[in-house]
Amino acid sequence: WGEWTACDKVHTQSERTRQVQQAPRGLGKRCTENLAETRGCPRAGPANCSLTEWDAWSECDKSCGGGQHYRMRKMQSLASNGGQCPTAELKAIGPCNTQPCSLAAPQDCRFQLWAPWSPCSATCGEGSKTRIRKVAQEATLGGAGCKGSLAELSTCKSIECNAADCAWGDWEQWSECPKSCGGGITHRLRRVVVAPTHGGKACEPKDKGEVAPCNEQPCGEGCRDGQWGEWREWTECSATCHTSYKSRRRNVEVHPNSCGKAPVGLSEEFVQCTELPPCIKDTDCQVSEWGEWAACTKDCFGIRERNRYIAEYAS
Repeated sequence: WGEWTACDKVHTQSERTRQVQQAPRGLGKRCTENLAETRGCPRAGPANCSLTEWDAWSECDKSCGGGQHYRMRKMQSLASNGGQCPTAELKAIGPCNTQPCSLAAPQDCRFQLWAPWSPCSATCGEGSKTRIRKVAQEATLGGAGCKGSLAELSTCKSIECNAADCAWGDWEQWSECPKSCGGGITHRLRRVVVAPTHGGKACEPKDKGEVAPCNEQPCGEGCRDGQWGEWREWTECSATCHTSYKSRRRNVEVHPNSCGKAPVGLSEEFVQCTELPPCIKDTDCQVSEWGEWAACTKDCFGIRERNRYIAEYAS
């Protein structure tokens, strides 16, 4: 068996696979064992939201008479899995250069009223909301500058999120036999169509793929080169923001005989979903190192493959 695939915020199912090392020949026994397995990932614990450190104070907008400068910080990560996100300041303003410029009467700084709270960032469960205010009157002639926050962050909650249990899809059709005679291998797959969310039940361990022999009658023919089948449809994007990815697969439709050439090229392709909105934190996709080459499928003129997996998904 290969290694289990990694779990993360997007992928709540882990998988592992193995390959048919020796196809049956003559009166040899057929392969009946599973080629792929899946299991649910452990649910992460609650995590509170976090903010970055304050930036440096900006340059004062006045050289005398009471000016303003400000500093900012940003949301670093949202609360998840029931974590908390208390009300916090995102932008602070303070006085500077308060010495008078003339003998006229000083005037203190005044804030505008707070703007309404923004919509909640989550459609269900806990999220966050923000509100802002601006300086209505700047301090003049040595008046007291405004001191306080210009932006606030607070938690919000609308409706409870409905839990979704894992659901397996139906078996796909058996693939076309790659050989018209001499013994080939056909296969079929099924996938998880609903991933568990919001505390839903994890997927039951079930076979993800099956193989069976086909067209085992002997034949006599010349050299036959291997050929790829058509690409399957692209999968759904792995996340709801543009740093997610989608993939498609293809299988060897015609396997080479003893004197034919093996097909060359990728069996799976990955592309980024660029049409989606941006994510909060940009993380590049990283793939693992290539694994070892698998054993050759035949004693002569066979094929072999090697794999690598996505070590960190783009987000």
